[in-house]
Amino acid sequence: MQFTPLSAGEISDALQPQCIGSCVVYSQVMTSTMDVAQSQIAAGAQHGTIVICEQQGQGQGRLSRQWVSPLGGVYISIILYPPHQIALQLTALAALAVSDAIFQICKLETCFKWPNDVLLGVKKVSGIIARRGQDGHGRTWVVVGIGINANMQMSQQPAEIADVAASLSQAVGREVPRNQLIISLLQSCERRYNALERGEMLWQEWQHKLVTLGKSVVVKSRTDVYEGLAEAINNEGSLLLRKSNGETIAIPAGDVTLRTC
Repeated sequence: MQFTPLSAGEISDALQPQCIGSCVVYSQVMTSTMDVAQSQIAAGAQHGTIVICEQQGQGQGRLSRQWVSPLGGVYISIILYPPHQIALQLTALAALAVSDAIFQICKLETCFKWPNDVLLGVKKVSGIIARRGQDGHGRTWVVVGIGINANMQMSQQPAEIADVAASLSQAVGREVPRNQLIISLLQSCERRYNALERGEMLWQEWQHKLVTLGKSVVVKSRTDVYEGLAEAINNEGSLLLRKSNGETIAIPAGDVTLRTC
């Protein structure tokens, strides 16, 4: 299936004079936008630079997983140099911005699964990854990677993906205008980043859309498995889990499934 190609010029022109997205690095195919973004940082990329492509050969998800990246999706990484308190909220910011954009362009309501999934119903329509480090001048950088299943035929994807993922185009019955989706996404990122700079917090709004809270869950991290009641999110984005013995622990990252027995 053929899709309308992305236009770096259209995206950049629509976002002037805002910071996030005013500089666009585009290539039809990349290993991953995350890797290219880190190369851009090493070359002195400015705050708000975005990296986008049509297809990734080695797309990256959390916990070293591959993000399957066929034609028709949205694959974007955003380069930021935030202060510490803002850096902690960037995954929440990205999730809310994705939700804003999907509603604006597709009129679809979404919700979140901790820590980084955007859901359409019970299926994943978008994933977010954040990576941080320091550049040669000692500045902290964060690259926020976002993948959205925009125009994808889920029946053509591997069964393990099709069973758990959703496509916007199939939900609305038409091709989704990806240029407009990206523009809306980045405009929301800009508004919300400016709000964080003014001292506002995103945790309450993010938690309101989290389907994880109040549920008995199993959380798998890289090294451990935890079970208990998902109670809240702290100001660092960690999940507060109350175990059966009454102890509450903070889990910074992991995979969540509902406990069924």
